[in-house]
Amino acid sequence: MTNIRTIIERRSFLVKIAKVVHRPVVYLRSEKETRQSDDWVRRHMASTETLERQKIEAANFKYRPLISIIVPVYNVAEAFFNEMVSSVITQTYENWELVLVDDASSNPDVRNWIAEYSAKNGKIVHKFLKTNHRISGATNEGIRIARGEFVALLDNDDVLFPDALYEIVKTLNDDKSLSLIYTDEVKLDKNNRYYHPFFKTAWNPDFLRSANYITHFAAIRRSVLERVGYEDSQYDGTQDWELFLRVTRNIEPEEIRHIPRILYSWRVHDNSTAKSLDAKPYVIVAQERTLRADCITRGCSNATVEQDPTFIGQWHISYAPKMPATVALFVMDGGIPSIENLNRQITIEQYIIASKFDFKNKLATTKADYILLVASAAKRIDMTGLTEMIGDAERVETGFVLCAFPSEKQAIAIAAKTINPEAAELVCSMSHLSATNHLYTTAKYNIDEFQGGIALIETTKLRRISQELQRPDMTLLSMRAIQIGYRNVYNPYIQMVK
Repeated sequence: MTNIRTIIERRSFLVKIAKVVHRPVVYLRSEKETRQSDDWVRRHMASTETLERQKIEAANFKYRPLISIIVPVYNVAEAFFNEMVSSVITQTYENWELVLVDDASSNPDVRNWIAEYSAKNGKIVHKFLKTNHRISGATNEGIRIARGEFVALLDNDDVLFPDALYEIVKTLNDDKSLSLIYTDEVKLDKNNRYYHPFFKTAWNPDFLRSANYITHFAAIRRSVLERVGYEDSQYDGTQDWELFLRVTRNIEPEEIRHIPRILYSWRVHDNSTAKSLDAKPYVIVAQERTLRADCITRGCSNATVEQDPTFIGQWHISYAPKMPATVALFVMDGGIPSIENLNRQITIEQYIIASKFDFKNKLATTKADYILLVASAAKRIDMTGLTEMIGDAERVETGFVLCAFPSEKQAIAIAAKTINPEAAELVCSMSHLSATNHLYTTAKYNIDEFQGGIALIETTKLRRISQELQRPDMTLLSMRAIQIGYRNVYNPYIQMVK
């Protein structure tokens, strides 16, 4: 089976060719997969009966916060604008406020449309800006006049599913302490067909620093915005991503909740970011600045921020570790492998772990700073990426750092566990290219339990994790790390076994 690295190399070649001919690379979606996705999305939409029942339930929620939906408007097509407004008006949860901010559109009709809607519906308010404030400035003007306890962002040409607000408020009734709630989303083409559904993970900080996986639809508690600030115009082009990073740095993980349902459709047209980041090249510059600023704020100013060589809009952050370091190699499957490309500042100790006694004894007596668990038979291990793994492992919140699986099947299986099983089944039924792209198997992200592979962890953390376990099993160890409160990191940029 073709592995992920081969796919990446092939796509890298296409990118290089595109640069030569000055054309953006567009990865074509197959007609079959479009039909497949469109059918799946429509089958999982709330039925008419369900929507009617939601209206009754929503009216009886004990907690009914006002949700202000902020929409910066600029020279939008009338049909798109009407559909966007209609998608808000038809929400099954009715305690909403739609805030339309015209950012000095050159088309005078835009303000007429806004004024008409505002005059007809008291829940629609508007503001006309005399000068262009750009996306973040217009959004902030909307937030300032909004009255809601929660603020949600909506693009002027996108569409909400009718149960979007219902699902958010239903979730809030289960847990009123939440401050950030986000949903799954899907793209909408010119023929009103759904494609490229994006099934997201639960809160995943390393993933959020690889790509803006939260995007749409998201609702943020107003009091949090007042505390951390609104959108920052310095990062126009990726202002939402910067805001999500800032918000999540200032709230507890328990205040963040993912709703595993598609409730937002991102319309694709020639000038939308949904079609291609090539439509807005300045976005790439803003993304890099956003991630660098985030690293500095988190006290990681020595971190390296690099754009993925193949996937536009995906980033690779590597953290500079303290050196020198000693690593104990615990071989749990097979014999002692040969070591290649080892950093001179790293000392390696190697042990065969044949039993629970071996594991406990070696772990208790080793003076190594880190343990590299090898649970997959390997004759040779390339240590080129070990320095980066140490940089991840020494972070306080990190448990295990798992390097890339040599098998594409294993990588997809690990990634598929981060989304709901039914969605994973759809994605994995697509082509390998679509599956790996959707599941971001080439991005660094947090995972729960895993089986096999090669993983690094600080020695002190492993001693704590393994105290109550009856056997040194990688799945049990990784699960225990999560239970204690650590976050395991999957880093596909590091390939130790080829």
